[in-house]
Amino acid sequence: MLGAILLLFYNRVRDENQAPIILVAFGILAMVISDSAFSIETMLKTYVSGGWTDFGYVLQNLLVAVAGVWQIMTVRKVSEIKKMNSTLLDMMAGLFSYLPLLWLAGLSAMLFDRHTRPLPMTFEQIYGFTITVWIVVVLRQIVTNVDIKHMLHSIDEYIKTVHRQSEDLEKINAGLEEEMALREEADREKEKIAEQLRFDALHDCLTQLPNRTLFLDRLDQAIARTDRIGISYAVLILDLDEFKHINDTKGHVAGDDLLVHVAERLKKCLRMNDTVARLGGDEFIILMENPGDKDTIIATCNRILDEFKLPFAISGDVDVFISVSIGVVVDAQNYEKSSDVLRDADIAMYYAKEKGKSRYEVFRPELRDSTIKRVIIENELRTAIAQKEFSLQYQPVFSLTTDSLIGFEALIRWNNPRLGRQMPAEFIPVAEESGLIVEIGEWVLQEACRQLKEWHEKFPLLNHLVMNVNISGKQFSRPDFLKNLQTTIETIGLKTRSVKLEITESLLLDNKLRDSNFFNTLRQMGTLLQIDDFGTGYSSLSYLQHIPVDVIKIDRSFIKDLGDGNKSSDLIRAIVRMAHSLNMETTAEGIETWEQKAILTGMDCDYGQGFLLSKPMDVKMIEEYLEGEQNDMEEISS
Repeated sequence: MLGAILLLFYNRVRDENQAPIILVAFGILAMVISDSAFSIETMLKTYVSGGWTDFGYVLQNLLVAVAGVWQIMTVRKVSEIKKMNSTLLDMMAGLFSYLPLLWLAGLSAMLFDRHTRPLPMTFEQIYGFTITVWIVVVLRQIVTNVDIKHMLHSIDEYIKTVHRQSEDLEKINAGLEEEMALREEADREKEKIAEQLRFDALHDCLTQLPNRTLFLDRLDQAIARTDRIGISYAVLILDLDEFKHINDTKGHVAGDDLLVHVAERLKKCLRMNDTVARLGGDEFIILMENPGDKDTIIATCNRILDEFKLPFAISGDVDVFISVSIGVVVDAQNYEKSSDVLRDADIAMYYAKEKGKSRYEVFRPELRDSTIKRVIIENELRTAIAQKEFSLQYQPVFSLTTDSLIGFEALIRWNNPRLGRQMPAEFIPVAEESGLIVEIGEWVLQEACRQLKEWHEKFPLLNHLVMNVNISGKQFSRPDFLKNLQTTIETIGLKTRSVKLEITESLLLDNKLRDSNFFNTLRQMGTLLQIDDFGTGYSSLSYLQHIPVDVIKIDRSFIKDLGDGNKSSDLIRAIVRMAHSLNMETTAEGIETWEQKAILTGMDCDYGQGFLLSKPMDVKMIEEYLEGEQNDMEEISS
């Protein structure tokens, strides 16, 4: 048997294949038990051949034979033997777990056998040993149960822990998924915001057109393409005429609505590859890439002007008419910077406004020289008052019925040491545009009133003379104008009716002035009001009956044609009659012939001025004239 065990150990296929050795070991155990039982029965002389004792020898040989067959199968089919080995081990492991019960069974058999035949051990010994084994088995089972229960409890706790961890992981995973979804949504929102910011940075928020930044970028690209491959382009700057009047009369909401409609209408006038942008305010700009010849560009300008002849429906289907002035740069191949293109287009646009608005003007180099001169004039105007470069001349105004002097019109003159003598037609428009006209106008008002007060004191018999002072629209519309006027007159000590303010017709259409009781306050002050250049501006006849105008001044353009059978005679006669029917007086300016004077006198025109009656004179010449007038009056009175 020992040789069989050694042979099995030497020839085992794998270390873990112990089944044949175990079978041989059980065979040895069966043989030992049988020999022990045989020895005891022999001593007791109770041995019977063929009994249970001999079964151990049979079992021994059977187990050894099975071990040998098992070893052969292991050598031939390792995979099958391994599977059988595993199964047998499981079976043996199960048998080992019932080993105590086998002991109990054996002891129980011995107790039973003790009643049938005598044994070397007493009944009490066998019974006590059996009880001890039973106690050990029960204790072992209790310990095993407790251990199993503790193990099961641990397994349950582990399962619960795993379940909690699984739930926590699911929650964390759900949170992560939600956070990822929120992050994705936030990323999409950020992308939308970034895209909107990029759009807003390059587009006008009101009209959604490209703004100055985007337009200049496209213009720079057009300039680069022109330099590289010779593709031409043209630039049009558009400025709405009298847009401020829309804001003042309709409100800024209506003005914004108008700008949106203008943008839509401009896009309809252009090709797909043209760019229209809003530079700001009421100014738009167009880039025409590869526009063709000059006639095509001019046709586009005319198409835009025609579109602006149609009304714009804004703010509740209110029809508004507005025109546009266009400055055009056609031959743009010699430019290197976009700012130069915009500068020249802007110059052409302002020249179009000066020539009557609602038109286009193509840039020419000589226009730039004119603009440069305007800039120089503006710079010189800023220091002209401080340097005392301005002076006043006074043109007498006469009664056409008595030929007597009734007053003067103050006319500003400017003698600049660098530019020389400048005519009012050259520097007054510049002063109007720059806003300097307000400061200049205040100086003229104060100087003219001061001079009239001095003449009243120096020539007391002529203290009825009146001073006509031209007031610009910007000066007249200032909120503090009436207060400054009253302060000036009271400070100088002049009677309010000695001052006659000359304003243009356009101011009569200012709703803010009409609705603010401005004119009534002016009338209560006693200051006279004269409408200058009547008939050349707006059709304001309907407003005259609601505004306290004292004198209507007929423009010289109507006077110059008198005597040639021109229709202006009928017009002047109608103006005079209308004025008298409204208790107003009339003044004719620009009288240069005796025939004109006679016609005007026959029409009952009240006053007149012009080169025929007297040219503008400086203070010294006026005082010489007034001294003669006073002497004549003293001789008459004496």
